[in-house]
Order: sequence, then structure tokens, then C-alpha cells
Amino acid sequence: MHSDDSVMFLTENYRSHPDILQFPSENFYGKELIARSEEASHPRFGPLLFFAVHGVEEARENSYINTTEVDEIVKRVKLLADDWPEEWKKKDLSQIVVISAYTTQVNNILGIVLSFGKVN
Repeated sequence: MHSDDSVMFLTENYRSHPDILQFPSENFYGKELIARSEEASHPRFGPLLFFAVHGVEEARENSYINTTEVDEIVKRVKLLADDWPEEWKKKDLSQIVVISAYTTQVNNILGIVLSFGKVN
């Protein structure tokens, strides 16, 4: 039988903003998780945004979609794209992360955002 007595803990994170890592470090890692990212926060929005909307989940294509959420997310991505900070260098919408539990919703959001066209 395999024993899992040894655990490797990676203490340094180079991908996430320190403000994002603060919660998991304090609550799950005994304050031992170290943020090494030097990415600047958005001057108006910070490193992370949450928005609440009302809407109805509809079953589609073996998944779900909430069109109210889709509309809000697209509006917020467009707002961020139109207010891209200079310190982030070249505008790159692939650096924006949107999390959704539903494949149909993700595909819908992606299709609309890609219709924004290439952004320089």
C-alpha cells in the first residue's frame, strides 16, 4: 500500500497578484504562500472583480446559460478592454480571465468577446 507521508509544498507563486493570493495564504497555507508576481493592478478596478446579477439559468446544449450574466460579463470585458492601462503594455484580451461553471455560457461569452476583433 502506498503511503502519502511526504508532501511537496510550493511556497512561491509567480502568476497571481498578491491581493489575490492573500486569502488562500492566510486561510489554507498558514501564511506561507508567497506572491512573486510583479503585475500591476488595474488603477481603477484592482486585481480582481466580482459582480452580482439577477437572471435565470436556461438548459441549452447539455449545459446551462444565464444570458443576464453573459451580457454583464461582456459589458465588463469591453469596459476593461477600453480602459487598458499603459503599464500593462500591449493590449491583450487573452490576459482577462472569466470563470463560469457552464460550457455553453463560456462558449457564448468567448464568441462575443472574439467578435470585438483583434485589439492592438
